[in-house]
Amino acid sequence: MYFSRLILFSLIHEVFPFSSPALALRRNCYCRSLGLFSSLETAAGVIGDDVSMQVDVHIDDLFRSENLTELDTNTSEKIMKATHGILSTKEIFPNHSLIEDAIYVIESGWAKAKSKSGFEVIEQIILHLEQLEVELPISLYTMASDSARSPERAESMIRRAEKKYNAILDAFARESRNRSSLEKAERLLDTMIERNIANIISFNTLMNAYAKLGDESAVEDLFRKVESMDVDFQPDVFTYTTLIDAITRSSDFNRAERAETILAKMENMVLQGNKGVEPTTITYNAILHAWSSSGKRDAAKRAEQLLSRMEEIYQSGENEKAEPNVISYTSVIDSYARSGSSIDAERIFKRMEYMFEGGNVAAKPNAQSFNAVINSWVQNKSHPGAALRAESILVRMMQLSKKGNENVRPNVITFSTVINGWSKCASEEEGAAARAERVFKTMLREYKEGNESAKPNIISYCSLIDAYVKSNDSGSLERAEAIYDSISTAYMKGVHNYHVV
Repeated sequence: MYFSRLILFSLIHEVFPFSSPALALRRNCYCRSLGLFSSLETAAGVIGDDVSMQVDVHIDDLFRSENLTELDTNTSEKIMKATHGILSTKEIFPNHSLIEDAIYVIESGWAKAKSKSGFEVIEQIILHLEQLEVELPISLYTMASDSARSPERAESMIRRAEKKYNAILDAFARESRNRSSLEKAERLLDTMIERNIANIISFNTLMNAYAKLGDESAVEDLFRKVESMDVDFQPDVFTYTTLIDAITRSSDFNRAERAETILAKMENMVLQGNKGVEPTTITYNAILHAWSSSGKRDAAKRAEQLLSRMEEIYQSGENEKAEPNVISYTSVIDSYARSGSSIDAERIFKRMEYMFEGGNVAAKPNAQSFNAVINSWVQNKSHPGAALRAESILVRMMQLSKKGNENVRPNVITFSTVINGWSKCASEEEGAAARAERVFKTMLREYKEGNESAKPNIISYCSLIDAYVKSNDSGSLERAEAIYDSISTAYMKGVHNYHVV
């Protein structure tokens, strides 16, 4: 019934002009259109409904192309039948010519119509095919938007085309390791810009792909392009965060300071009323990571200052999108670990636990955060008892894990780091190598009991051997050789699940 109305929208005026000079063609088209219905009575009923709607459409308007050449009778009949066939299709079969038919009827007929009804038919064809989950070419959306008689209807088709283009752009961007795919994506973006269907999502998608590739220059070029464009969209929080991410991934020694400068710009824009660029936890975490890896003398202090800023604006309600999470705290812990301040690293860890207990579920400690604290002690060469402190944290992890907190279950990194801690002090501390082996055997037991993440690796064995090599304890060298021989024998047999003899 709805199709019937659409056809008659396009063919019937309130008073069908049978007396006009093009009488034969009009009558022919009219009669052929009626022939598409199952009965004359059905058609007559629909005519009665639609005449009352006062649709002001002439056949001359519909079947005359832009160069004022009328369609011949056979072409008009073919277009009408093909349109009916498309809109009547309920199911798609292999080798179906539905898309080819749609392109034909739109390109050859409806897109050239002089009336708004031409667009209405195109719109219904596209909607129907989308409901059938047909993968439509972008050209259909472009033709539809070009044929629209109102900005609103054209805009709706442009938005649909945007989604299609962005989906293709995203597919190219996912192959970010392939430089040629990104070049194709950039050419596609240029096409979208030319056709005025690019949006901020388009730019963000490509910027993110280049950021993951580590191409800071390409990200900055795209950012400058979107800033300079005379369009109705501006960079959003994702755009700025992607730019920050690209900068923090670079080798620039001042990358953390540069990232903070952009963050300050975002915060100022928010104060001026632009909520669309309000920084999120991800934004802040990218900068915290930059400080952690910067190697600068004041990196840990700067990272903690930024963390405190996050806590302040989140708790005050100033920015509810900036909730500090376990990644935020772990980055600061890493910063202090790299600076050799294990006491400060553990202080931040306890602060995270306090926040979690106070209701910040996102700050729940995990194995990675525990590992960061353990590593801070292992890296602290000047603190007596550092290895013992690292092992005590491991013991706590195991206790929490056995109580049901799988989130902190120790893994191979945990055990290997503690073993390395004992190895570092083996030359000075009696019994350190034996302590390292005890931790190793605990790791083996954990693995055999089902903790797959605790499976020893070559680093675990090397750290244990290193502990005995450095040790001045009696029989240490013999023990190192025995462990090495057991590994070598197992390797020669093709067994990679070694056991300490």
